[in-house]
Amino acid sequence: MDLEAPADAWYVWVGVAMVSVAAMGIALGLPSGPPPDAHAAANAVDRVAGSAHEATGTYEHDARSYWVDRERIAMRNEHGVTKATLAYGSVVPVQEDTKLAAVLHGKPITSAYTSPLKPAQEQLHEDIEEAIAAVDSADPEWRSADGTLRVRSIEYWWGGERRVVLVTM
Repeated sequence: MDLEAPADAWYVWVGVAMVSVAAMGIALGLPSGPPPDAHAAANAVDRVAGSAHEATGTYEHDARSYWVDRERIAMRNEHGVTKATLAYGSVVPVQEDTKLAAVLHGKPITSAYTSPLKPAQEQLHEDIEEAIAAVDSADPEWRSADGTLRVRSIEYWWGGERRVVLVTM
């Protein structure tokens, strides 16, 4: 009867220990939940943008921050980042606490824009152009998200009938 361990047994134990530590590191490195669903958010925007009439929509999400440019949307939380492309053309990202945000939230254009110096339609058009220029001139900027994506398509008259899709989170 041989009571001695084979000479290479300690190599096996060291190898098994190293593989175990590596497997545990991989398991602990995996996210514990899913990242936000940017594709579902893009679909919510596209449903409103693709409507033949003025429309509004919302989408509840779990993103902590987001960015939107004219053709893409990205969302992130502690579990990761997802991005999606919008199918129905360009949108106008809206900053909260602006007149455009008031229109996005349902306020009539003539109530949001009340300057006696310019017609409401002209003021709206200028704000839309400023928002588009700001998005086009800069890299996408991550903004804090509040849990609800809001989207509204509106039609207005400025040198002909125009349609725009406003978005904020």
